[in-house]
Amino acid sequence: MVIAGLLVATGALLNMLLFGFKVWGMLCLAAGAGAALMGSSVIRNKLYPASDGSMIRYNLIIAVVLAVIVLAAPVMFGNSSGPENLDRAIKKSASLVAVGDLDRAGKLLMDIDTKYPGVPEVQLNLSTVHLMQGRPEEAARVLESSKESRYYNANECFNYAMTYYQRGNYDDAMVYLKKALKQEPNIEDGCLYASECARRQGDYKAAQYYARRIVEMKPTLPLGHVQLARVELMVMEYHEAAAELEKALELKPDDSLKQEILRLKEEVGYYQSKL
Repeated sequence: MVIAGLLVATGALLNMLLFGFKVWGMLCLAAGAGAALMGSSVIRNKLYPASDGSMIRYNLIIAVVLAVIVLAAPVMFGNSSGPENLDRAIKKSASLVAVGDLDRAGKLLMDIDTKYPGVPEVQLNLSTVHLMQGRPEEAARVLESSKESRYYNANECFNYAMTYYQRGNYDDAMVYLKKALKQEPNIEDGCLYASECARRQGDYKAAQYYARRIVEMKPTLPLGHVQLARVELMVMEYHEAAAELEKALELKPDDSLKQEILRLKEEVGYYQSKL
């Protein structure tokens, strides 16, 4: 009985440390600790003088009380519903996305969306997971399912733009990127994709404007300098493009970006040699 009580107390404590200090968890912790204490030989002999039959009855009473508390507490105080648990689940999904566990994050968000349909933050996060997994159609479906919150803030506008961008529809992507940047002008990814959309549309002036915004906002981002170099290459500003590529190399980019920088440097060098 002492061991059983300690196990319940330990389980309740771990649950609270992992998922928050809920009322039922604290009750189970207290019940487990109480059972462990009452089951000790010193307390038991004082309250219920020893005989084999009485000892069995005593332990049985403690076991029944402990079981009733553990089983009834989640029903009485709630274990998986309510705003507190919704908020906790959303934060957990964000943590999973941050470490790249997109499958678990997506499953958790879909479960939350089933229990709490129409929560904008849940649908926004779920659309983000779909986009990160290269499923723009699913992301668009999630965003469309909540008409009242569509385009409400910059993050939703950005995600909606990405559903178009990933499908190669740069015109519509640009429309929603502009909506996002109008609300929050300093979204780095918004400026990056706006620059690339404009470049693909042949609007090099706009592409250059957004690329310069990225470099101004975050000069330590190698990709920002590379994007500006891409645009400057298109408008035949080869000297400026070469300078941006050198800056990008100095910032120690990852291997894949480094390979692109070296390729662009060769291209810039070729055009410079023709002048």
